[in-house]
Amino acid sequence: MLPKYNLGDLLQDKVSQFKGIVMARTEYSTGCIHYSLAAQKTNKDGVVRDWEWFDQSRLVLIKEKAVEFDLGEKPTSGPFPNAPQS
Repeated sequence: MLPKYNLGDLLQDKVSQFKGIVMARTEYSTGCIHYSLAAQKTNKDGVVRDWEWFDQSRLVLIKEKAVEFDLGEKPTSGPFPNAPQS
């Protein structure tokens, strides 16, 4: 199965109706593709909610490129951002 959505797309979960921006995508060896969505609003106490993960089959596209990320030429964070280059 190929990924259907991109970072920055606004998606909605068909089951819970949760809406969020795609922040990450994970592809498993079993063929499953999951997306991590970040809510666009804080909770009632003003706290940023954790990202929620959903299977691709549960998601529908609300808006492409709802948020555009400037990823630059080289990653600035992530696993081992300061690892020696060989």
